Amino acid sequence: VFAKKGIVPQANAIKCLEEFVAKYPKSGDLAKSAYRQLATIHTANDDIEKTKDALDRLCKYFPDSDEARMAWPMLAKSLVEFAQTVPDEKRKSQILDESSRIYADMIRATKSNYKAHDYLLAGESLIEAKNWTLAEEAFDRVVDIASKTNNLTTLIARGTIGKIEVKSAKGDYAGALVEIDSFLENKRFASMQIGTNVCIMASQIAKKYGDSEGYKTANKALEQLARYWKSAPVWQNDYVKLMSADMNLAQADEN
Repeated sequence: VFAKKGIVPQANAIKCLEEFVAKYPKSGDLAKSAYRQLATIHTANDDIEKTKDALDRLCKYFPDSDEARMAWPMLAKSLVEFAQTVPDEKRKSQILDESSRIYADMIRATKSNYKAHDYLLAGESLIEAKNWTLAEEAFDRVVDIASKTNNLTTLIARGTIGKIEVKSAKGDYAGALVEIDSFLENKRFASMQIGTNVCIMASQIAKKYGDSEGYKTANKALEQLARYWKSAPVWQNDYVKLMSADMNLAQADEN
């Protein structure tokens, strides 16, 4: 229908939004929404410069808003997601490089108003982008900031799990197992359901590492998993027993 009438929906939307912000550049929530919509459309069109321009205006007119604080991280996240849809490897690499530059500015800034959860989202997005160095830096910021604030234990745990994932992806299995051991020793994490993920990761990483200390950590993790799942369905407890047997076989093969 649009094609028959010679209307390009995105172009028409951009025109309407630009006309609105030209007349009312500081009109509260409506203007903030317009700038974000412009950024979204331009990102989808792979026009990064126009995306930046829209976000620059958002930050200029609403510097203290939550929308401005999250503008650049959201762009970086959108670029990572968009890159996964790009078939051309060269262009995909360029888009991921751009997202990494934005994340680097965010993570390495000496002064910022970003919160621990913002860095957590950045780290998770960087894992998707396979930028292990920046991802690890993001998770370090999560743990550092959350450790200085009360009642953010879950964020510390999630940041630690992020560091484990990154170290494992980099092939630093020894470092990953050290983080796992530290996680298991932390009494604040003991009752957290996400601890089950760490226990399962320990088993997987130990088999890749093939070290006696690694198996020791993995067995401790499986004991913890059995406690987590003490009241769980029978199949989950059987799964723990199966992983324990598999671990013992792997350790026997190493010896």
